[in-house]
Amino acid sequence: MLVRRRKGYSIILKQLNGVSGVTRQKISFAHELGHLLIQKYSVSQQFDDSTKHRLSRNRQDDEEQLCEQLATEILMPRLAFEEDGWMEGWSINNLKALARKYGASIPATSRRMIDLMPETGVMASWKPPLKSAAERPKLLSSYCPSSRYQPRNSVSRLKSWLITRASGVQQVQTGFAPLVDRNSGLVTPKDVPAEAWAWGHGEFNKVMVWYYPDRELSSDQRSLSMDLTRKAV
Repeated sequence: MLVRRRKGYSIILKQLNGVSGVTRQKISFAHELGHLLIQKYSVSQQFDDSTKHRLSRNRQDDEEQLCEQLATEILMPRLAFEEDGWMEGWSINNLKALARKYGASIPATSRRMIDLMPETGVMASWKPPLKSAAERPKLLSSYCPSSRYQPRNSVSRLKSWLITRASGVQQVQTGFAPLVDRNSGLVTPKDVPAEAWAWGHGEFNKVMVWYYPDRELSSDQRSLSMDLTRKAV
């Protein structure tokens, strides 16, 4: 939280341990700095409360959302990040390296890359099934800058083959995955080229998937997609 003092302000952070805890603290610190920037440079926004703090995801107002954007800009400045993106390559292969360089989380770095990369991209974080092969992966979060595309919350076991394949290894897997195009008005998603990469271990294992809706499927991918679609139906 951000607390007004007699002279200036104090930022109070929750005590967290480990690399992920430090990363979370950095994001929270930058978020609270965003409140101060809004106060300093906005003629219509003033502090009426004695404290400001991060709201839960389902209670974010306009200022909180703006602070999230400011925190991203503070931790991953556009010009520097774009230069690194071009040097490293706009690929999920370089996601881990850029996250380490900027001290940011995998999801936050992924969103920044999707925002700044030269082609249309969509990202989603999936929780692969841990026990039964018959279970389906669970969609944890997704992001598209234009809100045009979105993964479906639930896909058939056959259509989630890329997520399943990526969850067992620590290397980037290429293939295709279903994605919904809101502009087309189709309920059934179409398969688009995709990359998938797993991070975390055990119960914390997750799979990051990047979708590329403007790319064309290869002839082999198209044939396999049609075959999986028939089996899923």
